[in-house]
Amino acid sequence: MYRSSSHKLAAWSILTLAGWVSACGEEAVSEPSEPVRATVQPEVVAAFETTGEVRVIVNFHDPEPGKALGDREAHRQALRAVREAVLATSQGGLVPVRQFDHVPAVAGRLSRASLDRLARDPRVSFIQIDGAGQGALTVAVPAIGGDVAKRDYQVTGKGVRVAVLDTGANSNHPDLESSISTTQHCFTQGDCPPNRTTEGTSAEDDHGHGSHVSGIIASDGKVAGVGFAPDAEIVPVKINDQNDSGYVSDWVAGLDWVYENLSTLGVKLINMSICTNALYGSASECDSSEPALATAVKNLVNAGVTVFAASGNRGSSTQMSAPACNTGAIAVGATYKSNQGRQPPSGTYSSLWGSSFGNCADATTAFDQITCFTNSGPRLDLVAPGAIIVSSVLGSQTDSYRGTSQASPAAVGVAALMLQCNPKLAPAQVKDILARTGVSATDAKNGRSYPSIRAAAAVKEACSGSGGAGTGGSSGTGGTSTGGVATGGQATGGVSTATGGRPGGGLTGSGGATLAMGGQAGSAGAGGTTPGEEACNCRTAGTRDGSRTTGLAGGALLLGLVFSRRTRGRVHQSPRSRTKEG
Repeated sequence: MYRSSSHKLAAWSILTLAGWVSACGEEAVSEPSEPVRATVQPEVVAAFETTGEVRVIVNFHDPEPGKALGDREAHRQALRAVREAVLATSQGGLVPVRQFDHVPAVAGRLSRASLDRLARDPRVSFIQIDGAGQGALTVAVPAIGGDVAKRDYQVTGKGVRVAVLDTGANSNHPDLESSISTTQHCFTQGDCPPNRTTEGTSAEDDHGHGSHVSGIIASDGKVAGVGFAPDAEIVPVKINDQNDSGYVSDWVAGLDWVYENLSTLGVKLINMSICTNALYGSASECDSSEPALATAVKNLVNAGVTVFAASGNRGSSTQMSAPACNTGAIAVGATYKSNQGRQPPSGTYSSLWGSSFGNCADATTAFDQITCFTNSGPRLDLVAPGAIIVSSVLGSQTDSYRGTSQASPAAVGVAALMLQCNPKLAPAQVKDILARTGVSATDAKNGRSYPSIRAAAAVKEACSGSGGAGTGGSSGTGGTSTGGVATGGQATGGVSTATGGRPGGGLTGSGGATLAMGGQAGSAGAGGTTPGEEACNCRTAGTRDGSRTTGLAGGALLLGLVFSRRTRGRVHQSPRSRTKEG
């Protein structure tokens, strides 16, 4: 059908259909009087080299952009009319799999012949691959002063609802059962419980990643540690399947569902520990490459919802994944919660967990040190503890993970404390306070500095009622601003991992190590500390531990982290621990 792949890609890159040729290899006659209306992502055309049907998102021009925040019903009807017209243009060649109420796009399976027709439809703006992506305590609460914030300002996240877009949430976990809303939803390709449908009203977790993220925010501390905002309510939206994978169109559907039901849900915060495989260097590039996702985020931010997203784990010093890079999202990178020795203990992150991680290792680690795997660059906004974090998973168990997926919910938990104290804070104000009250942390990959969150200082300013936009800020600049309540020592005074506690002597599990939160590292157990489960772009997974013990020493929460032997390609079980790997 095409003269050559290179001719074809070049043709589409300059937005012309001249690259189409007949089955005999002759060029088709173009119609110069009819300009090409839509941009077609080169990857779409490349995909047709090997298949006759490609999964895409067809974006179209919003006929009533001014009504997005005003008359929502009128806006919905206007988008529906355009969507139906676009589907009619495809003449049955675009089979829809996701249709949105407030995003000018439709996702579906597209035939080769219909690509030509849709590209010439003046209503269509951009045709893109429906990309795939993945999910990017004991909680590190004392490390950044979360316990001080809760104690001094009597905040626990009560009354604040957080939508967590992930693999769902384990509603029966002892740490989560009081926090999980019965109002929830699911958008996956055949993995929505209980009957593996493509959409449903249950977001029960079948992987564990979403439960882990939810526990960092709102754990009650019955099994793992207490979360940053234990009284916050979690609205789970399952948009990744049992393998922690999903399509961008499902992510957009999840965001669109929250926006559509905002008046009844009352959601004020969103966490997205999810990452596209593609990386982008700026918000403008990110928005233009992922317009449906950008619109879904924009709708919520404009409605007063603060959106946080994990920056991803590929170790880039210049780029990050969507949705973190989309305009309006607060992009969060990961730091170590304490000195944990070399990480990973051997090899590199990518040698242990594959190409979704950066090919790097940190020879030494320390509190507030940015992990080598964190995607940073000019678009990163904040950093927070993301390694190594123990939280809830499936059953009544816990698991140790490391990744920007764990850093993002830490930031969300602090924001929940702020919003309980000051519910009127706008998304820009939440971001500004977190940045201004943070402590500068420098990424060794690029020399850029980013605000490392300090919970007590951020909550103090939120509770003061000032809430005004500060000077400078860190949006897209990687720097911290002047003014405000910038405290380098907020996490000290008995709670800092660097100075606040003494080495713990808690019980250690076999083959593991005990770490002291809020103090120096505790004693190591016998057998080493080998991390477990293979990780995706936005998260890492480790070992589920059914034999964890906790104790208090010098004001520090002591966690016995039990790691079992990695077993490639199968589930290794023992009476004391279980390691699952992909």
